[in-house]
Amino acid sequence: MRIVLRVAELQGAEQLIDISQAHIDGCIYTGPASLRFAEQLVEWGAQVRVPTTLNSISVDQCRWRAQDIAPLSASLPAR
Repeated sequence: MRIVLRVAELQGAEQLIDISQAHIDGCIYTGPASLRFAEQLVEWGAQVRVPTTLNSISVDQCRWRAQDIAPLSASLPAR
């Protein structure tokens, strides 16, 4: 919330508005290391009060097997 308030201040916002959903950016999945962002939020005790989404899964078309991504979940052909 401190970050939200600081950004609002920098932008000159006079008030915040109610929301019904949110999106957390910055967590595109490109392998196990990419989960660190979401894991850090959990470690900090982060919680949401409205339906919240993360970035869609971005799959490396050449290395999806090495990333242990199942063909069906990745919508990739089982080459």
